[in-house]
Amino acid sequence: MNRYDAPVGEPYRQLLKMVEGKPYFVITTNVDAQFYKAGFDPMRIWAVQGDYGKLQCACGCHDTLYDNHDLMMEMCEKQRDCRIPSDLVPHCPRCGERMEINIRKDMYFVQDARWYAERGRYQEFLEENKRNKVVFLELGVGYNTPTIIRYPFEQMAANWPQATLVRIGRSQASVPKKLGDKGISIDDGSLDGKRFCNEMLNTYLLLDALQNLAGGEAYVIADSNYYAAARDEVDFKLDAGTVVSYDTLEDACVATGIDYDGLIAEIDEYNTAVDDNTNPEFDLEVSQAHKITDGPFYVEKAGTYCFGTLRGLKTDASLNVLNENQAPVEGLYAAGETAVGNAFNGQYAKSGGMVSFGFNSGTFVAQEIIDALK
Repeated sequence: MNRYDAPVGEPYRQLLKMVEGKPYFVITTNVDAQFYKAGFDPMRIWAVQGDYGKLQCACGCHDTLYDNHDLMMEMCEKQRDCRIPSDLVPHCPRCGERMEINIRKDMYFVQDARWYAERGRYQEFLEENKRNKVVFLELGVGYNTPTIIRYPFEQMAANWPQATLVRIGRSQASVPKKLGDKGISIDDGSLDGKRFCNEMLNTYLLLDALQNLAGGEAYVIADSNYYAAARDEVDFKLDAGTVVSYDTLEDACVATGIDYDGLIAEIDEYNTAVDDNTNPEFDLEVSQAHKITDGPFYVEKAGTYCFGTLRGLKTDASLNVLNENQAPVEGLYAAGETAVGNAFNGQYAKSGGMVSFGFNSGTFVAQEIIDALK
C-alpha cells in the first residue's frame, strides 16, 4: 500500500522546486511513483524498473500493463490474517497465468509502449543537450543496478565537453578520479571513525563491505601490540610506504581526515566488549579481537582498486559503436563484454556485475535493431 498511501517525500518537492523553469529529465530506478506524485512533468520521466501500481502477466505473454489501484484497495478491505479471498488473485486475461507487480526482476519484465516512449524521450533529451552545459545530478545511486544510471552518467560526464557529475549519497558516492573537477562527490558517511564490518571476513566479503562503504575506502589501525606480534610484516610495509606510524591517534586522525571523537568512541566501545568477553559489533569473535591501547599506531589505507584490464568497443549511450572520430557507426552495436570497458568507465566490474549488464545490454541492443528494421 506504500504505492498509494505514502505521502510525497519532502526531498521530491524540494527537487521539483529546484528544476522549475529549467530543462530537465528524470531517469529513476525507483518504482514508487514519487516523481509523478510530486508533480514532475510525466513527459520528462523514465521509470526504468517498473511501477508498483501496475500489474503484468507473470510470463510476459503480452506487453499490456494494468492499473492495480482498485484491486489493491479491495484486497486490503477483504484481507484477514494477511490472506485475501482466492477470487481476488489476479490472472492474465490472455493466457490465464497469474499476474504480478510490474517490477524488473527476471526476463519476463514487461516494457510496454509507455516505457519505450519514456526511453525515447530520454534519449532525445540527451542528444539535444550533449553539447550544452549539463549537470548530471545523481541521488542515492549505488551498485545494485549501476549500468542504468551510475556508469552512463560517469561516461557522459567524461565525454561531454560542458557536463558535470554531482553524486550525492550516504554511501558509495565517490566519483572517478579521472573526472577531475567535472566530478563532485557529496557524501555524509565517510571517515566517521566507526568500524563497518567483521575484520576477519574473507577477502571477497571484505571487498563487498568496502564497496558498500561511503567513498569505497577505509583505514586499518593497529597499535604497538600488533607491531610486536607482526614486526617483519609491518616493517616491510613501512619501508614500502603503505603503512605510516603515528605517535598518537590524534596525529593519525589529522593526517587521514578520520573523525577523532568518533574514532575514540568506537575504540572505547570495542575495548569494553573485549574486557567484558563479549563479541564486538559485526559478530567478530571475541577470541579474535585484541584491544587497541598504546602507541605508536600503525595506519594502512584500504580501498577497492582496478586489478584487471578491460576490453571492449567504445559506444554512445545507445550502445551504438563509435568510430575513431567519436561518431556512431550506423547499424553497429556492442553489448555485454564487447562493451564492458566503455560501459564500466574503465573500472573492473565486481563479481557478478557482468550478469545484469550482459542481459540488459543485449536486450536493449536487440530492441534498437528491431526498431531500426521497422
